[in-house]
Amino acid sequence: MGGGAIKYKEISKTLDIPEGMVHQMVWELQRLGYLQKTMDDCGEFKCSGCSMGCGEKTPLQHALTLTEKGLRFLQNP
Repeated sequence: MGGGAIKYKEISKTLDIPEGMVHQMVWELQRLGYLQKTMDDCGEFKCSGCSMGCGEKTPLQHALTLTEKGLRFLQNP
């Protein structure tokens, strides 16, 4: 499983679905407990203390990570 940042726009393009649908899907995965918000207002000056390791150095709205529930699902679908 890889780490790093994946943008909604990239997911949208890869899956060939509207970006708004990606936002809705991510919201639903958070609601169901598969993803959790790890930080708000990412940016260049917060990279030094960030565990995400995305190296974006551009303001992101927020960062999400898989929860234990999400990891279990991926390991045993």
